[in-house]
Amino acid sequence: MFYRSVDREQISSIGYAAFDRDLKSIERLDHPIVAPKYRWEHLGCEDPRITRIGSRYYMLYTAYSRTGTRVALASGSDRTKFEKKGIIGPELADKDAALFPETINGHLVMIHRIEPSIQIAYFNKPQFEALSNYEVRSQYWSEYLRSLETYTIMKPEESWEHKKIGLGPPPIKTPEGWLMIYHGVDDNLTYRVGVALADLDEPFKIVARSKTPILEPTEPYEKYGFVNMVVFPEASMVLDGILYVFYGAADTVTCLATAPLDELLEWLVKQNQ
Repeated sequence: MFYRSVDREQISSIGYAAFDRDLKSIERLDHPIVAPKYRWEHLGCEDPRITRIGSRYYMLYTAYSRTGTRVALASGSDRTKFEKKGIIGPELADKDAALFPETINGHLVMIHRIEPSIQIAYFNKPQFEALSNYEVRSQYWSEYLRSLETYTIMKPEESWEHKKIGLGPPPIKTPEGWLMIYHGVDDNLTYRVGVALADLDEPFKIVARSKTPILEPTEPYEKYGFVNMVVFPEASMVLDGILYVFYGAADTVTCLATAPLDELLEWLVKQNQ
């Protein structure tokens, strides 16, 4: 587990903990693996999404500074040791970024969120690795932003997600498509969780989407905390046919929700028939 922690000055860092199959903690580092160091992240390193491609781990996280939120990258072959590569997203408010866990048609594919919608971006590997170079990054995103509507794959639709939406964990490959778990925010700033399916070969095509949330604040620890009325999915895994979703509650604690994956997919597909 790569988790967000906040110090007394409200500055976020990213910690690491490991669990056995019974979800009992077996290791927790006494120091952050990613912490603010540079001016572009001096107010916090937040909301990590980690994808393993081959033998390398890619962490996309939110770098927070006085200029706002930016998508930054850290990577490494050891899941407890990450090297920061810098900002890789556009120079405007952007976050909720994650890579698909495999290349698609020879491209690395990234989901991110420029409010209020969810976008997709494609890179060849050399291009992606060069994004930390300001000139390369500026050229790519300048062209991209001129056609932002083309790259927007999901917009807020239902009342429970009317204000904005954003990806949670990296997409999960299933026989029905790429399962995307996302958060939606309503006009009262209540956070809920929805799911969608993207086409396996053309992930810019959304083939199914939940009309109602699969998770919402109902428990006291989800309703009341540092930020009230929040369930915020960050990580997931499938083990023995069960989908595990790890989520933040009220920006205070980390929680777990589960569901049989086949049942969830069946329910999602039926909602869109």
